[in-house]
Order: sequence, then C-alpha cells, then structure tokens
Amino acid sequence: MKKLTIVVLCLAALILSSCCCPYCRERMAQEKEVNKRFGVDSPRPVVNVAKCDSTITLDGKLDDPAWAKAQTYQMAPPFIGRDMLPKMKANRDSEPFEGAEVKYLYTADTLYIGVKLQDSDVYQNGIDDQSHFYQQGDLVEVFLKPENASPYWEIYGTPNNLKTTFRFTARGCGRSDWGELDPAYKCAATVQGTLNKSDDKDGGWTIEMAFPFKMLEAFCGVPFGKGQKWTCLVARYNYNNTYTGYQNSSVPMLPQANYHLIEYYAALNLLD
Repeated sequence: MKKLTIVVLCLAALILSSCCCPYCRERMAQEKEVNKRFGVDSPRPVVNVAKCDSTITLDGKLDDPAWAKAQTYQMAPPFIGRDMLPKMKANRDSEPFEGAEVKYLYTADTLYIGVKLQDSDVYQNGIDDQSHFYQQGDLVEVFLKPENASPYWEIYGTPNNLKTTFRFTARGCGRSDWGELDPAYKCAATVQGTLNKSDDKDGGWTIEMAFPFKMLEAFCGVPFGKGQKWTCLVARYNYNNTYTGYQNSSVPMLPQANYHLIEYYAALNLLD
C-alpha cells in the first residue's frame, strides 16, 4: 500500500508539472535561479580595490595611470526588474541596455571610485547639492557600509557635478543630520556629448568620486582600510526620453531593483 501511495503521488506531481502553464513554469525557474544566485547560502560578492601610491586628479576623465591598473567591473540590471504592466514590460524588454564600467582605487587615506557610463541621452535637472537626484535625472549612487555595523552612507554624483551625502543609522533609517552635505566628499564628472539636450545622441558620461577614510569612519564608527570589513554598492539611474522609464543597474547585481538590500553589497578587498 505504501509503494502504491508513492507511485500515485509521483504520477500526480508529473501530471501537475506537465499541465503547469508556461507562465508558472517560467516563475518556478526564475525562483530557482534567484535562490541559487541570492539564497542564504550564496557567498557575498567581492570587488578588488587596487592600491595607488600617487595622487589622483579628480577631473572626471579616469586618465590617471593608476586607473589602468584597476580591475573593471560591469554594471548589471537587477535579476528581477521593477514591477510593470505587461505592455510596459514588453516595451522595456525591447529597449537596449546601457552598461557602465566601475573601478576602485585607494591611497593611504582615500577610497576612489571611477565609473564610465554608456548613455545616449545624458540629463540631470537638479540644480542644488544635497538633492534627491534620482527623481531628476541621471546619477551614480554609492553605498558604503561596514559589514558588521548598522550605519551606512548613501552618496550621489551627477553628470552636472552635483553631489549628495545621506547618512543612515540602519536600513532606510536616516539620522537627524542625514540631509547635511559632508564637504569632505568630492567628485568630478565629464559628459561625452551635450547635457540636457535630448534631440541628439550622446556617448555617455564619466565620474570620479573620492571618499576620505576619516569621513567614512566618523559616521559609521568603524575603521576603514586594509583588513577592515566594509561593503559597497555602486548603482545608477539612467533616464532617457525615448525609454519606458529609467534603467537600474549596479555592481554587484542585485536580486531586485532596491538599492537598500544591504545583504547583497559587495565586500571591498583592498589589495597590496
């Protein structure tokens, strides 16, 4: 009787799986892949940060010799995109993805992140520092967090050289002075094309960002440097007047389009 029950259950499972609609089979396969890539047992991704003994000139060009020695990481869209209506999703799926290259350097007292972005329509409508630029156009966002402490930074740089520094005491929870710009943070950007002119085609934009160790440590309360466990997410909002909406992408890839998924930030490995 026990064997018969097992056979019946197996046949029932086979019938159900064969009758499963294509959408359900796609969802099941997607969930399996998400668990494989982002499950509780998946390791934290790692990015290598090259050591630099010379001074980096912040001019938004990434032409200092040290950048050529730094490893390049490619931004990727989230594994599961933002929820959309079916017709909007169909349009989004047909739109070309514009990628970006990310590099990391450090000196004795500063972490540098350089990003070269493909962008056929570069624009940013913000006019003041310390704004929510993701609502106003293109930008790069950098999140820096000690692996074993709750506070973290959310820092912006834009193609028109504006900047923002937000402080979070925990996921999504801002400190009382979270909206005050920290002047220690510096960035510089250049545009390969024309800013805020959508009737032509741009090549993209490039940004260099500098984060002094003392600035990072002062808020988070954890030393920054070789041997210290810090994590990082480099992400972007890419707006384009011809797109259905903005494109999200990041290093590392995220399971969803949510930049506060701190569990999936990459570990920073400072090289000798």
